[in-house]
Amino acid sequence: MATELEVKQREERREILNDIKRRRAAEAQADGSLGAAEKGDYGEVGQGEKGPFDDEINQDNNYRTDFLAEPLYTAGDVSQFDLPKSMRPNIPYIDKAMSGIFNTLVGKKLKLPLAALANIPEGVRYIKNLMMPAKEVDTGLGFTMKMSDEGVSPYPAGVKPTMINVKDENVAKILEDFRTGNISRIEAGTKLNDLIPKAGILKIDKSKAAGVQVDSKFNNVFDEYLKSNKFEDIYSTDIYRSTGGKNKEFAIAPQRVNAILKAKKIADEDVTDASYYVKFNNALEEFFPRAKTEQTYNSSDNIFFTKASSTVLDESRSVFKYLNEDISKLTKPKSIKVSGLDSWSNLKVNSKEPIKGNAMRYLKSNIVFDESGKTFQNVKKDLLVNNKFVADNIKKTKDLFLDKSKAAVFGLDHIQPPRFGGTNLESNLRIIPQGEHLTLSKLPSSKTTATKSVKAKTGFEDDFFKEGVKIVDLIQKGNYDEAMKIANKLDVMVNDFKSVYKNTDFVVGEPHFAVKSGDKTASFVRYSDQLNLTGEQKKIVNQIFNKTEYSHKPNAGKSIEKQSEDLLNTYEEIALLSGGKIEKEISKQIYRFNNGGMVGISHLTRPLGNF
Repeated sequence: MATELEVKQREERREILNDIKRRRAAEAQADGSLGAAEKGDYGEVGQGEKGPFDDEINQDNNYRTDFLAEPLYTAGDVSQFDLPKSMRPNIPYIDKAMSGIFNTLVGKKLKLPLAALANIPEGVRYIKNLMMPAKEVDTGLGFTMKMSDEGVSPYPAGVKPTMINVKDENVAKILEDFRTGNISRIEAGTKLNDLIPKAGILKIDKSKAAGVQVDSKFNNVFDEYLKSNKFEDIYSTDIYRSTGGKNKEFAIAPQRVNAILKAKKIADEDVTDASYYVKFNNALEEFFPRAKTEQTYNSSDNIFFTKASSTVLDESRSVFKYLNEDISKLTKPKSIKVSGLDSWSNLKVNSKEPIKGNAMRYLKSNIVFDESGKTFQNVKKDLLVNNKFVADNIKKTKDLFLDKSKAAVFGLDHIQPPRFGGTNLESNLRIIPQGEHLTLSKLPSSKTTATKSVKAKTGFEDDFFKEGVKIVDLIQKGNYDEAMKIANKLDVMVNDFKSVYKNTDFVVGEPHFAVKSGDKTASFVRYSDQLNLTGEQKKIVNQIFNKTEYSHKPNAGKSIEKQSEDLLNTYEEIALLSGGKIEKEISKQIYRFNNGGMVGISHLTRPLGNF
């Protein structure tokens, strides 16, 4: 029978264990384990009855197992590490050839590392009894314990890494994206870790921005991927950038190669009339943002652009060289002595001095002058580059030429030019073959139904404008008869143009002159308003120029997408007649007639009856 002291000690131990149990139950609630604790799944503290999480102790007489006459705990309920040192039990020695009791925790007689017990079945069960229920536990002693009957992982410092199959399509996709520079090393490591959580690809590193770093295991996996495939492309070749006179070479990272190739693709597909140097530099900005946002003016192109760093351009030249591309395209075009910007900057605001030459070209490209709120360069980019359907059709059209980089393919034309009161609104713009827009040679009357020679649209507008200015000047001077004679010439000019360019949209009328209204703004005003004509004189001017026959819009309502489609179809016809590819000189002498068909050089040399 237990003495009073023994009973007291037993009650003290029971109270300690109950306190531990309550604390563990509270912690278990946070982990979602409270229900099991409340149901008693961990067993009753102080009772000998086996609970569902208990391990049985081997009762074989050959083993010393009586280290406690009355169990102080139910296995899995509390950890013996929570007990006071004096209350921790002695552990039976396992080896049959040996006897005695030793204590691994206290070491009363002999210390035995837990790692030694981990290799013995009974030892495994004992260590598990020291732990709260868990799938696996890091003992802090250099090894990880799996809390199942499978025993302990033999691999130090964590779980055995899962073998990664580099031929798995999901794994291969991640590694290929890394190889080709579509994703970074940390992105690839993160994706692999998400795909195979136990692969050990990532490790905690709070010093890194991401809080983790890619383990060296990643290198082994990537090397295996490279060895299992035979790559023969730009990413399997070391590409270096030269540093000039120092004759040092630096390898270009796959991500930078990838970015340069993407920028090249954008520049290649840019159908605007800027130089390739400008288009490529602007494309690089998307992948290599500059710290400074101000743009550089290129006088030869008469537009602003974002210049890339010298390092990026050097790398780009190396990539172009590998691709056997003409690296001269990446050389800045020669500057013009007196640029459009200089000419524009020298103009006075609200001056009646005519804007012409370089200043006028600068205005057309870079200055906002109407309710569209956009420069013509911005409008062209929106319609011809950002509209992927249109850009694709134009690219296909240019691909029909032997030298697509120099082919005069099309023009984005103002139906009603600004000098006749037109705007940059989309409704006032048309995609037309470059021949009928600008480059077609003057057609003699002997080859057409016109009464006089007929120029391409821009030439026709030039002549109409010059004659219109003369008319207004004569009216201002009171010479009405001479003004009406020239007005009759305008009627003939318009009718002749219509008879030849039947499928070309145009609107002409009273002459307008540009006026600088601000550093970055302008407006087009009627020439008659600048001359301060009388009310009667303005009435005569209006009667001469405001005629319905001075407007011709056979393609009214046709979308920009449909226009690009028509352009492609017309040039495809010429390509078929030319054996598949078109010479650039031919493109300069092509225009549409009636509702679609194309007229070429061969037609222009035929007698009128066969035309």
